[in-house]
Amino acid sequence: MISGNLPRLDQLIADFEGEVIVTNHPWSIVYPGQVPNLGFLLLSGEVTVKCPRTKSTEVRQGPVWLGVEEILAKTAVSDELTLSAGAKVCLIDRNHILNSWDRIKSICPV
Repeated sequence: MISGNLPRLDQLIADFEGEVIVTNHPWSIVYPGQVPNLGFLLLSGEVTVKCPRTKSTEVRQGPVWLGVEEILAKTAVSDELTLSAGAKVCLIDRNHILNSWDRIKSICPV
């Protein structure tokens, strides 16, 4: 998915002033009950999803959108999301997601 869309992802990041960072250590980006202020596009690396209700843990690899569904629905996150050390992630602010979701989705689908 990401290899075919790299030039378009670069344009998305530039258009929406997304900031790309690489984590130096594990980073809990959202906690259960939190309404995210940023959407995260995990470009590479892993995210650990911990569900407090079922006490289950799932590891997902990028590319994957994180927190966007909750931003669009204005709801709280139900799981804890923790990025692994060395994960490469693009941060896109809430306003850009709300105002431009159709364009973002056409470049990199959920």
